[in-house]
Amino acid sequence: MKLNLPILSLFVVMVFGCNSETEMKPKTQFKKSEHSLASSKKLVPDKRGFTFRMNRSIFTSESQKLMQGVRLFDLSTKEYCRVKGDIVFVSNASIEELKSFGQQIERVTKNTWRLNYMKGEDLYSEYKKLEKSPLISLIEISLIYEPIAKPEVTM
Repeated sequence: MKLNLPILSLFVVMVFGCNSETEMKPKTQFKKSEHSLASSKKLVPDKRGFTFRMNRSIFTSESQKLMQGVRLFDLSTKEYCRVKGDIVFVSNASIEELKSFGQQIERVTKNTWRLNYMKGEDLYSEYKKLEKSPLISLIEISLIYEPIAKPEVTM
């Protein structure tokens, strides 16, 4: 009988304790932390800049145009980067079809291509045009991420 008592008590708790009409409320209420990444002011740059949605991320910049050398802040990685000056994309199209884009085009790998732009050209407007093309399956503006500066150690 000692062996069946724990099983019987478990059965009673399950049948009478877990009523489907009873709403269970959590005991602890979580509040948003003041130190979360979304609210941390020292990681997010000044909001007066321009916002760009590209490369499956969101970037901010003080510049209205994305030209070679422009500095961006990547909101997903919380890092600064610079525009390299070319657009890389994936396409199964032939070189003849891709020449219609009108830029110096270069094959990187089998289905990966690079469009090189002159200094001063707005790469974001070109990115938006190319993004709509049915010939392109994936597209990115090439960026160079800046290393995080290490603090100097003084002794």
